Amino acid sequence: ECRGLGSSTSTLVSLIGLLKKRFNIKISNEDALKFCASIEPTDPILIKKSCLFSTKEGIKKAQFNFKFPKLIIYGMDTDPKGKGVNTLKLKDIKYTKRELDFFKKAHDSLKQIKKYDKKIFSDISRKSLIINQKYIPKKKFNKILRLENKLSNEFIVGAHSGTVVGFVYKYDKINGTKFKYNKDEEILKKISKIFKSNITKYLYV
Repeated sequence: ECRGLGSSTSTLVSLIGLLKKRFNIKISNEDALKFCASIEPTDPILIKKSCLFSTKEGIKKAQFNFKFPKLIIYGMDTDPKGKGVNTLKLKDIKYTKRELDFFKKAHDSLKQIKKYDKKIFSDISRKSLIINQKYIPKKKFNKILRLENKLSNEFIVGAHSGTVVGFVYKYDKINGTKFKYNKDEEILKKISKIFKSNITKYLYV
């Protein structure tokens, strides 16, 4: 809760599902997300394809044409003893023109690609987190970035309105996580110790 993993959206979506079943209500996934967004910022957990999603409006803004490979995220909480981020109390962020220009270029890049591109995702996700750090900071953020430079992960992700960060790797069912460097597991454990937070694995297939 308040960590940026979409627990609030999951709770609301589950409640909608129960009401649909109990009272035989017909509501689309799109309308369900809009309803959730009318209560608080919402994650696109009911949308399966890659897209640009407005968490405040609860609507899909753009559809992308690429598919992710099988991925696994090694996630951890940067502030496990803290209270997290209350999205209901968040004020609108006033980004600078330079930051807005970056977001537009990132969107245009994602619209153009037809398949997953590690470099594009690595650049966009990293720069996006750096911008977000200015407005909703995470503890020991610079140390996270320095250690991430030593990993063989695909890219780094982080909750923009939460405290969780994750290191994304390719994954297959037979061989598991694809570590290119022998020290990856050692470095991930080091990051875990820094924050005194257990590593949680999230599988995306």
